[in-house]
Order: sequence, then C-alpha cells, then structure tokens
Amino acid sequence: MKILLCIVLLLVVLTLFAVWPGKRRDALRAPFLGCNCAHRGFFGKDQRPPENSLPAFTAAAKNGYGIELDVQFTADRRLVVFHDDTLDRMTPAKGFVHDMPWAEFSAQPLAGSDEHPPLFADMLRTVAEANPDTPLIVEIKSRSEYKHTYLEELCRATIAELKTYPGPYCIESFDPRVVGIVRRQAPGLLRGQLADSYRSYRKTGAHPVPAFVFSHCLGNFLGRPDFIAWCPEKRNWAVRLCARLGAMMVMWTALPEHDTRKVGGENDAVVVQWDAPKQQYKECVWPLPLRADMESAPADRVPRFVVGAHSICARHPPRTEHIKRAAPAYIALTMCEGAALMFLFTVTKPGLRQAGALALCAVCLCGTVAAAVHFSGGAVTASAAAVPGIETTQDIGTYFTGYGFDTDLASAAVDKVKIPKKWDDSFAAFNQIVQESGLDLADYKGKTVEKWTVLCPQLSTGDHDTYCVLLVYKAKAVGAYLLQKPSGEVTGLITAAKAGAEAASEEETVEISADAYPEE
Repeated sequence: MKILLCIVLLLVVLTLFAVWPGKRRDALRAPFLGCNCAHRGFFGKDQRPPENSLPAFTAAAKNGYGIELDVQFTADRRLVVFHDDTLDRMTPAKGFVHDMPWAEFSAQPLAGSDEHPPLFADMLRTVAEANPDTPLIVEIKSRSEYKHTYLEELCRATIAELKTYPGPYCIESFDPRVVGIVRRQAPGLLRGQLADSYRSYRKTGAHPVPAFVFSHCLGNFLGRPDFIAWCPEKRNWAVRLCARLGAMMVMWTALPEHDTRKVGGENDAVVVQWDAPKQQYKECVWPLPLRADMESAPADRVPRFVVGAHSICARHPPRTEHIKRAAPAYIALTMCEGAALMFLFTVTKPGLRQAGALALCAVCLCGTVAAAVHFSGGAVTASAAAVPGIETTQDIGTYFTGYGFDTDLASAAVDKVKIPKKWDDSFAAFNQIVQESGLDLADYKGKTVEKWTVLCPQLSTGDHDTYCVLLVYKAKAVGAYLLQKPSGEVTGLITAAKAGAEAASEEETVEISADAYPEE
C-alpha cells in the first residue's frame, strides 16, 4: 500500500510539473485581456484583401482591432508573414516556404490578387503607421524536422524585429520547444502555448500518444506559458487545470456562426475571423500603462482584439511517426476524468481541488508524461495549414470558402466513385488539375471515394452551372476541382480563383480603406 501511495504521489508531482503554466504577470496581460484579435488580419471570405497581406493588417489596425499573424523563414533566412507551411493554397507556386528564397517567394501573388507576401519588418512598419497601439499576437511556425539551432535562430530573429514595434505584443506557438526558447531568450515577454483537441489531432492523422500529449498541454514544463490558446472544442481536464492555476485563456478561432457573447464569457480573449463584433466581450482593464510615455490607456483607444492562433479549418497535427500507438492512456484518462472533475468542484479549498483532481487522474498519465519528456528531444507540435476532416456539408462549404468560392449547401449531393487503378493520359491530365489544390489522387488508386458536388452560384450563368466538387476518402479531402455543366469542363481551383479575380478587376477597381470596413 505504501508503495502504491508513493507511486501515486510521484505521478501527481510529475503531472503537476508537466502541466503547470507560468506565474501570473498581470502587467503583461493587461493590453490583451478582454480584447479581440483579427485572425491573419481583417480579410473577407473572398480573400479581398488577402489574409496576411499589408492591406488586411492596415484595415485591422485602423478599425481598432488587434492582429494575429504567423512568421517563418524563407530558404535564405528572411523572416516573412505567411500562414501555411506550403505555398499551394494561397499562391500559384507549390512547395514549402522554407525551401523557397525570398526573391522568388516575394514575387508570388496572394490568392490571385496584386498583393504579395510581406516581410515581417514591413508588416510591423505598416501597422505602426496605421495605429501604433495595435496589439500583436505573433505565432512562430515550426515543423518536426526543424533542428533546435534553427528554431533558436528563428526565435531570435522574431524577437529582434518585435523590439522595433512601439505597441504591445506577445509570441505563441504550437511547438513547446519554441515557447521554451522564447522563455530563455526573452523571459520578460508574454508567451503562449497553442493546443488543439485530441479529436482534431487524431482526425488529421496523429498517433494517439502525441495527440494526447499535445492536446493536454503536457509540454508546458518547457516554456511555462502565460496563456493557453485553445480551439472551440470543449476544454479537457488539462486545459481547465491550467485555467485554475492562473493561465490566461484564449479561444481560436471564432467564426460568424459562433455565439460571440458565450465565447467571450468563457475566455479572457478571443480570435475572430470573417466577423466584426460590435461589442467587446469584456471590459478591458489597464492597471499599468502600455508604454513608459503613457500614464493611462486613452479612453477612446481601448483595444478590441487579442490573442490567438489558427483557423478552425486549418489545423496540422504533429509529425511524430516514431512514437508508437498507445491509445489506452487516453481511454483510461477519459474514464477517470468525470470523477476527477466531480472532486474538483465539490471540495471548497482551491489547493485541495488541484491536488485531488491530479491524484485521481495521475495513474492514467504515467505513459503520457514519459511521452512528454520524449518529445522535448525530437517530437514537435505543429503549424496549422492542413485541411480538417470532412464530415458534414458545412465542412464542404468551409473548404471551398478558403479558395474564395461561395457555395449553395442546399444543393449538396454525394455519390461514390472509384479511382481507377490504371490511368490513361486523360485521367493523368485530370489529376494535374486536382493537384492545383495541393491534393493528389495517385495515392488512392483503386479506392472508392465520396464525390461531393455543391453548386457555386457566383460562377454560374444562364448558360451553364458551375459546381464545386470534393473527393473524400475516410473523412479526408483527396481531390478538388470545379465542374461546369452541361459542358463537363473541369477547372482547377487556383486557375478559377485567379480568373475570377482578373474578371473582377476589369469591372471595377476596389480601393481598400478603413471606410470599407465596419466600425465599432
């Protein structure tokens, strides 16, 4: 019995050590509490202006919003603002951002527009000119193959650039290694840990152990984050524990269909996309000045946007193939979670709540804690650029919305088709069209897939109808294209988006200004 108690006590200590966030630093949190943050700038569903572009950042800053953005290196170590790991979705080019030199990368048009991916320094300068008090949430992108020295250089460059910015800012990442590096390089800087739900990680292909570790914040011991940026999924026990231990809670990403009042009531800060809330989620309190030259926050400049991470429709799980499957850890935890929470909310003393909840679930965490220790040497969380699981018609609409195509979900239809095992020249040419969306049917030869067809009203005329077609295999998008009826003509998504942009520019020139966006 004594041995069992010692084991339980040890596991409690290890779990507490792994999950515990950083100390409360209210002065650093103040500019972000109760605010809203424009996800990748203020952009529309039609990518006008494009996400992570200078006009999108300017629009957000001039209208009182904070800004969430993503930074990463090009091949020649230029720090750029770009969300995805690859160029496939937002530009005509293909391949990874970190493999392309700046000269070639900067020449790529964003979403068929005249805008191009900006340098981080140019973005900072643009926002400072538009509104120097704009809060910035900077996510540092990371991948499993990045070495520790590479991440150190990336973090150092990001921090150096941010020092030139006059307003408040913080750094976040899905990778606990990055948060740990920021902690060492700039201990006085507000930092956050991004996390997604276990279900989301598993849906995108992650193995059970890393999915559990990353979704339950078991890498907090590396960076001791000030805030946890969590997805719209229900908080798991670890995220709730972090909140009770003093971490600031941030929700990403709120879309127009979400109840903003409810979201705001449950979180300290919210990241929104495609929406312009008319009301703050919470009153913003300024216990300390923003800058040394400010005695208090101006009454008419209360920030409206804050901390966050990725779009709901853009998640990417960690690449940790070397970690073996171990689903029992998650199953065991799920079984004991209810009991832990009951104890947590029935005990009156906060200290006993924490210790009791940890004791009830600690036995189930032994394997996962070991995995958390392991990932510090090689396993990594993710950046966010993958397509989520396709399970509903809403998921179909969200997929094509990312390319600027509105769909009539009421017209959605589905049937099953089989990908041929042997391809002729015609089907090979068809696959090249599919590849425009970053997908490839070559891995699904001989497989039976779902073929979803949804009407695209904006591309339909009196002479023909245009349909968005998505091929789905086991809830995963494997092919996408546009189909014109009755001609049967097939078009790639990038080609169609570019053609639509060119046609729109010929009809009229749209001037992007602050007046073009809704005011508070």
